[in-house]
Amino acid sequence: MSPSIGLFEIQVGVYATAQDVTSIVERCRLTLGQRVPWQLGVVDEQSARPGGMPLTEFYDELPQQWSDEHPGVDPGQRRIHEIRVGVVASRGEADSIQENLLRVLCPDPDHRSPCPVPWSTSCSDAADDCDRRADLEERYAGLRRR
Repeated sequence: MSPSIGLFEIQVGVYATAQDVTSIVERCRLTLGQRVPWQLGVVDEQSARPGGMPLTEFYDELPQQWSDEHPGVDPGQRRIHEIRVGVVASRGEADSIQENLLRVLCPDPDHRSPCPVPWSTSCSDAADDCDRRADLEERYAGLRRR
């Protein structure tokens, strides 16, 4: 019996410069490849999470983490961004994709120093998240036709 296929959205919050985000997104695109249908988008700190919570509030630990790791250093042009990746996949594939995307930000999970770009991640499942189902189905409608 094959695992059921569903719609998932992987969210990766980062506290980074626009240049860092461009590089991260390019590496994410390469990582996603052709395994499953996917769609990638980026929103900035002016945006809100589904339900209305501002990204700056949802990811409030990221600027603090950066400041704690770089005391007295000006953060410059760093801002909160959220990379949103919709995938049509099994739960196992979605989890694997999420892990692979995290390796873009943190290639060595056992390293001693902090990651150069503070990050946080989560994954929404359209089948299990009743509050987000309609939003995800609308946002990623084209993925089901691929």
